[in-house]
Amino acid sequence: MTLVVALCALVVGIVPQQAHADWRSLTGRFPKFTDRVDFQISPDSKWVAFTADKDTDNVTELYSVPITGTTPIKLNATLAAGGAVRSFQFTPDSQFVIYTADQEVSNRIELYRVPVGGGAAVKLNGALVSGGNVSNLFKIDGKNGRIVYVADQQTNEVFELWSVPIAGGAAVKLNGTLVTGGKVNTFLIDPLSNRVVYSAKQDSATIYELYSVPIVGGAFVKLNPPIALTGGGDDGLCCEFALDPIVPIVVFIARESGSPGGKVYSIPTAGGTLNQLSFDLLSTQRILSFRISPGGDRVVFNVGTRNGATNAFKRNLYSALIGGGGAADLTEPADPTFGVDLADYQLTPDGKYVVYGYQQNAASIRRLESATTGTGLRATLYAPGASDPPLGFYRFSPDSQWVMYQDTASGLPDRMHTLPPTGGNATNFGPSAFKFITPDTSRIAYTHVVSPTAHTTDLFSAQIFGGDERNLSGMNGAGYVLDADVTRDGKWIVYDVQIEGQYDLRVSDGQPAQLSATPTPVPTATPARRFLNLPIVTR
Repeated sequence: MTLVVALCALVVGIVPQQAHADWRSLTGRFPKFTDRVDFQISPDSKWVAFTADKDTDNVTELYSVPITGTTPIKLNATLAAGGAVRSFQFTPDSQFVIYTADQEVSNRIELYRVPVGGGAAVKLNGALVSGGNVSNLFKIDGKNGRIVYVADQQTNEVFELWSVPIAGGAAVKLNGTLVTGGKVNTFLIDPLSNRVVYSAKQDSATIYELYSVPIVGGAFVKLNPPIALTGGGDDGLCCEFALDPIVPIVVFIARESGSPGGKVYSIPTAGGTLNQLSFDLLSTQRILSFRISPGGDRVVFNVGTRNGATNAFKRNLYSALIGGGGAADLTEPADPTFGVDLADYQLTPDGKYVVYGYQQNAASIRRLESATTGTGLRATLYAPGASDPPLGFYRFSPDSQWVMYQDTASGLPDRMHTLPPTGGNATNFGPSAFKFITPDTSRIAYTHVVSPTAHTTDLFSAQIFGGDERNLSGMNGAGYVLDADVTRDGKWIVYDVQIEGQYDLRVSDGQPAQLSATPTPVPTATPARRFLNLPIVTR
């Protein structure tokens, strides 16, 4: 899935038997020539939008279907020869789907708005020059009712930043005049200050710098200090910047003149006083990456120390308050060229722990560790021996009380494990592939093989501490489950399957499947059970 968000909510209370609805197909099986299906659920939990080449082979189009329905609605207009829908998103109010497609002219990708239940598609971008295209990476700001996108709209191959009302109207260019060879690279919308923060080669054709501008257009502000190239492919501003989720502050890395290793800074998105969060580096050191805590109060960053013999970095994590005041060392010393990988660390949703993959030296094996972000108190979560499967990826429960990690070995099924971020005995789930943790943290969802010879899978859930496994999809060896997501109100799980070479988009009520060929229909009335509506988990 394009960009995909993974979450689920399960039952709280007793479910009357007559309310159990099993699963139901939203679309029916697609033709056998259909390629991969990508889907999203609307914010109001009433619609599913998806792309597929279900009507014409190799022509990807956009459809929607009510969560209680069975008949998809085609949303895009007739596409140009060779055209396709490239990307799509719901508007925050769920009234429209925004998509990019070469709908009018082949190989000219443009931006459109269409009602979620079908209707006339409206083009939103301004007129494009010959060869011009809208980027697939647009962003929607529901608060201001605008869409921000990148396009070479005025000059072919000169990519600039534009803003347009969702309701339609004139598109406004946001960036300043670009130097010859300049371009906008990437951007974020700050809903707290009605501004767009973007990186661009605007004043220099060789150095990316950081700017902000009102989302409706106006004067831009440069946010970074003077920076200079340091060689080795360095572009001056590391293209990693992030917005604080609580206050209108942007955090970024810049390699300024006199500090080739870079520094981590914070600054208000409207401009103002720079605040240095990292310490001054040695000549052999470099800032590699950073993460902002979900609560917006801390920044964790990775410092690499270059080894002169191998030219590789030893990597170590530090934590600092976003207002400054010194950085705490979080990880134990490692041998040269070892430590924490470039970006192999994540903060728990409550911001109290950072969890990371760590290798101390050549004789050791990469293991999973945690450290408190304030004091650096460490715990080992998984330390594989020589015969154990290596560490894969890891995720957190929404309440930060559990860490899920997956081990993976060539030729062997993946396995999931859960334990607290402080360490302890892990609960093992056997061969499985992680999908999501429920927002109430009661259950974990995953797929695992039900027919080893046919390599078929079903979607399951179990208590996060083990036990009460439920088969949610009930295919019983007939095919395999691909992706799964859940409505924000927590009532229905949407997932897609493939059976005998055909895709099928389905909805489940979250209870065990009846393993029947003809499941009972999902009722359109409010089900007689309650779900928790809690923060999402990203996967």
